[in-house]
Amino acid sequence: MAGPWEKYQNAAPQGQQPGPWTKYQTPTAVTAREPTEDEALLSQIMDMGGQVFDTTAHFAERAAKGLTTVAGAPVDLV
Repeated sequence: MAGPWEKYQNAAPQGQQPGPWTKYQTPTAVTAREPTEDEALLSQIMDMGGQVFDTTAHFAERAAKGLTTVAGAPVDLV
């Protein structure tokens, strides 16, 4: 969707050259490309790896919490 100021983006007043800032402007039309088959596969593998890491970290966190609860039980009984 075009923004309301796009038609003025490169416009210079009549009879004048564009200002020095025009060399810093980004192109207005950026086309998105479809990822290649290899890039899509790599993305899926990385996502799966992140999920495995998150699950393992959660398991380790809960195991540590359980061990500290068991170790602290005698203190709680006194």
